[in-house]
Amino acid sequence: MSADDDGFVDTTGSEMYDDYYLGSQQGSAMMLEENSNDGILQARTDSSYEAQAQNSKAIGGVVTLTIDDALQCMRGDADNIKELAFTSHTVALILLKYFQWSIVRARDRFFDARDDIFKRLNISDDSAADEPVIQRNETLVTCCICWDDVEPGEAVSLASCSHWVCQSCGHEACNFAIQRGANVIDKRCPGPKCSCFSGEALFRAVLSKPDDIARYNRALVREYLDNNATMRWCCNPKGNCEHVIRVLSNKDRVHEVQCGACSTRFCFNCGDDAHAPATCDMLRKWKKKAADDSETANWVAANTKNCPKCQRTIEKNGGCNHMVCAGCKYDWCWVCEGDWTKHGSSWYACNFFDPKADKGKSSNRDAAKESLQRYIFYFSRYSNHLNSQKLDSKVMQQVQLRMQETISSGNCTDPYRYLTDTAHVLFDCRHTLMYTYVYSFYLEDSAEKSLFEYQQAQLELATEELSMVIEGSKVMDAQAVMDKSAIAKKFHTEIAKGVWVSS
Repeated sequence: MSADDDGFVDTTGSEMYDDYYLGSQQGSAMMLEENSNDGILQARTDSSYEAQAQNSKAIGGVVTLTIDDALQCMRGDADNIKELAFTSHTVALILLKYFQWSIVRARDRFFDARDDIFKRLNISDDSAADEPVIQRNETLVTCCICWDDVEPGEAVSLASCSHWVCQSCGHEACNFAIQRGANVIDKRCPGPKCSCFSGEALFRAVLSKPDDIARYNRALVREYLDNNATMRWCCNPKGNCEHVIRVLSNKDRVHEVQCGACSTRFCFNCGDDAHAPATCDMLRKWKKKAADDSETANWVAANTKNCPKCQRTIEKNGGCNHMVCAGCKYDWCWVCEGDWTKHGSSWYACNFFDPKADKGKSSNRDAAKESLQRYIFYFSRYSNHLNSQKLDSKVMQQVQLRMQETISSGNCTDPYRYLTDTAHVLFDCRHTLMYTYVYSFYLEDSAEKSLFEYQQAQLELATEELSMVIEGSKVMDAQAVMDKSAIAKKFHTEIAKGVWVSS
């Protein structure tokens, strides 16, 4: 398996998850349509899940689903278990939930332990194949919850138990289950100590408002995604995206996925910001360490530094790390504070940590301080690319304004053809460079680390040159920008492939 140009997983020729796609490939999926009588989403058979997937937004081995699409997948998987285990649709969903939504796991383990599983889930053999049926009262009955008398047609019960519940109590019981969000699929009759499963039948009978139905559908999907190995909610940081992400490839690798609806990129495994090439465990440790050492690290990564030659205080106001002192005109690097002439294409050493560099400053430094100094080295570069990413975005906005002025003057007809792509490349390079320092921080000294730091240096140099050519002049050289952008994109792809192959 390899990564494509964006660092996403290329699933061409790779095995898809058997846990899900056994059902999707062998059986028919369930499409949803609205019932004109009660507005509830009903199930109808479609030829295959692939028909639905083709209509969904797929990016880099990832399918973005709506809530209705996710419900379709859930019901399609349940239909496969229903045919396999000879149970009702409701019991099939309960079994799938028990097996953490894995069709393969259910297929392999169910028949060997059928009786024990039924006993554990309190499913009787007599009712396992019967779908819950709701009936309405034709005579005056008493609600088993509030004990009020209920007029004909105003109470419901399961045909299997006849525990009558008034519309108000039934609505409250269903709403309580939806709010809890943990036992919607295996909801039982609200009658006292009743073990009969109500399935979707009770919800359909008492919920009529569109908002209640939408909340019920979301609750079903939440339960479907719980402990689901290949699906999860979009991790939009604003929390306003209600789409589901489904991966089509091996989950054990670092997954950078992108929502096809809101374009949010995040790690599928941990739900955090996309952090390749760093692993989820590396990022977790890094964040804990950053919280522990935040004051010292933030002080070192401050926004001002002194010129290495004349000690004049300088503030960084652009993404480019090439600094020119306004006082002595000394060219130096903001990251390492070294002479910029040593940062040419022949050699770029900003990304190499040299433990001997700081020994002269404090010969009596103990091991703890040395460890902190090493962390500060990597954190300052991580923080620098984070800040440069923000500054580069502002610079790109200024460039676009300049290009708009160029259009108005009639000197250019299509400036945005390359600027949009360049903005994405610059953002991706900065973003990846941030996490290369997290990755490198936890790598042991080895030939692999040396090779990685060489690739890191190439990407860093290409990124700085791209940033410089954008900031460098008021007159934009389109060809120069596109050339630098292509080089940066190439090194970005190479470092992503290198990490994927070695991991």
